[in-house]
Amino acid sequence: MQLKSLIRSIIPKSVLNVYHLCRAVLAASLAGFPGRKLRIFGVTGTNGKTTTALFLHSILTERRLKTGLMSTVRFSDGIKMWRNDLKMGTLDSFKLQFLLRKMIGRGATEAIIEVTSHGLVQERVWGIPFDTVIFTNLTVDHLDYHPTKASYRGAKERLFARPHRVSVVNGDDPAAAEFLKYPAVRRLTYSLKNSTDVWASDIRDRQLKTHFVLHAGNEALSINLNLLGRFNVENALAAAAAALGANIDLETIKQGLERLQTSPGRMEFLNHGQSYQIILDYAHTPDGLKKVFETVRSDIKGRLIHVGGATGDRYKEKRPLLGALAGRYADIVIVTDEDPGSEDPAAIIQAVVSGVQKGAGRAKYFEHDRNFFTILRRDEAIRKALNLARVDDVVLITGKGDEEVMAVKSGHIPFSDRKVVEQALASRETR
Repeated sequence: MQLKSLIRSIIPKSVLNVYHLCRAVLAASLAGFPGRKLRIFGVTGTNGKTTTALFLHSILTERRLKTGLMSTVRFSDGIKMWRNDLKMGTLDSFKLQFLLRKMIGRGATEAIIEVTSHGLVQERVWGIPFDTVIFTNLTVDHLDYHPTKASYRGAKERLFARPHRVSVVNGDDPAAAEFLKYPAVRRLTYSLKNSTDVWASDIRDRQLKTHFVLHAGNEALSINLNLLGRFNVENALAAAAAALGANIDLETIKQGLERLQTSPGRMEFLNHGQSYQIILDYAHTPDGLKKVFETVRSDIKGRLIHVGGATGDRYKEKRPLLGALAGRYADIVIVTDEDPGSEDPAAIIQAVVSGVQKGAGRAKYFEHDRNFFTILRRDEAIRKALNLARVDDVVLITGKGDEEVMAVKSGHIPFSDRKVVEQALASRETR
């Protein structure tokens, strides 16, 4: 990790850009430009890319279209699905192009790709003709890599600046106009607030599901998602709009949305017979974490116990903001390690800790070893939370979601929040 950072700091950006472009051109050429034989959907934005991609994959599959997938959590070649253990939203050019070629060999006609700002700047999707491009939202993230929020947005706009047939844009996002300015045969917006091309009304959470009415033109259908949260309704609307752009009927869209049982590590409930709830979520930005907290707090009978931290080698200014959110919403806060990368884990934890009491304000007081803990080892932090939990409490573990590796100075080491929970419950370390 340190060597990569050192190399990036020494080599001029213009040289790195040429290097990335040459790799991308070579990869596409060797693979035979497989993207030209598929209808490709690209999803970009800060939050919601993965769940949007999974919703869309479910809809296209419901339509009996053999569909490949490249997401942060799962890959599919159109037949088989497997875990993404690479900690990359957008694959390296060679892996990406040859996975597209594999999809064609499996008979796929569609492909869905999560497209990150890094992937766009580094030309990883060069040579791929996108039919439909989707923008979910823009919040603070990756400002370690992009000098300003404007340059971060500009990186994501690159996907829309490429020739495409359909563009799908979150009309509620302040940056919507910037993405809608690019030409497309068809532009579709979606909203939770206004009557746009695709919009939602009557949103209600009930029994770990989310009900809403999906509106598109003069049609309206009742939808029951197996995922909680208004932000997941947003993700469902994005996928629905993309499907409408592909001329898929609303009834099939409904069935596809309702067929998705879970988005791994995204508001995922772990049920092993315990008397309290355990939720895994990937939220690692202030906006994403705030939405998760608001969803969980809206219907909780007991206490909210939060386990989380902040990622190393990323935008440092967000660390106290994450701590402040935990202080504002949680009853018990446990700050711990979370992909420190090349940085000192203890220093990252202290940066998060600095925001906890500020977020709580005068509403509550956090006292160390009573309702506020700093535990360096993440597995110990999770076990502590489970041991503290009582009937009707909620243990919310954020930052890593479905991942099975942790980024440290030496590289990636095996680590899974899910497995720690399962092992702890199996060994009866918790109540």
